Amino acid sequence: MKGVTAVAFVALSGCATVAEGNLAKPIDLGGHFLATPATASGLVVHGRELTFLSSPDFGVLEFTFENPTDHWIRIDQVHVDFGSPAANQGVTAIEGDDIAAWQIATEQRNAVRAANTQTALDVLALGASIGAARRHHGPARTAAVGIAVGAMMAGSAMAPSGQDLYPGDHLYAVPIAIPPGLFAKRWIVFNSDAAANRTCLGRATLDYDTSGRARERVVLDFRSSDGGSEWQAAACRAMYPTLSARTRNPG
Repeated sequence: MKGVTAVAFVALSGCATVAEGNLAKPIDLGGHFLATPATASGLVVHGRELTFLSSPDFGVLEFTFENPTDHWIRIDQVHVDFGSPAANQGVTAIEGDDIAAWQIATEQRNAVRAANTQTALDVLALGASIGAARRHHGPARTAAVGIAVGAMMAGSAMAPSGQDLYPGDHLYAVPIAIPPGLFAKRWIVFNSDAAANRTCLGRATLDYDTSGRARERVVLDFRSSDGGSEWQAAACRAMYPTLSARTRNPG
């Protein structure tokens, strides 16, 4: 099954760096932070919210698993937790055909927004110079926006219902193999209901099992410092008038 690709996520974010977002800090199973940025297996994990894909009821997290070691690391099982039963209640990871529906709707919304932004820019530019408007905000830029949105959703057709729950680069599509000296990017979409949207989630705990090794756990503060996400926006503005990269889960 195909889906939103990690490569498209990187391209649309504007800068193709390996590890984007915040460092996910390793902790032991007792909840104590480790002294190094790497887990016991050697993985270094970063993560962030992809705010350009957010909407009031949906948030998208991206995780980058870096493997600086000289051996393969394979992840067998993955689970995301927001810190407490109260925080987890009403927040679900969408799957199957719901991912396809979300992809299509988000593509259409972003395309409409890009078109509306383009129109506004053209009108403003016309007041100064029709020629400048054509050079800087004309058809070429509109086409570029369309190509970017299309790339995000490339190959978004889902397998027949019931065959697969997650696209191949989804966080829950396991096993995840990270080659020596390289990395793997994975994403996950969360849907929160009205009750959950009254709480601003800013911290996630990622538990995963590695083949032949013990379970590992990392904690990620994922809220962006610019506060640009629409997901749970009202609650986040109330809880964190000035968001920072150190946003914590209030629950």
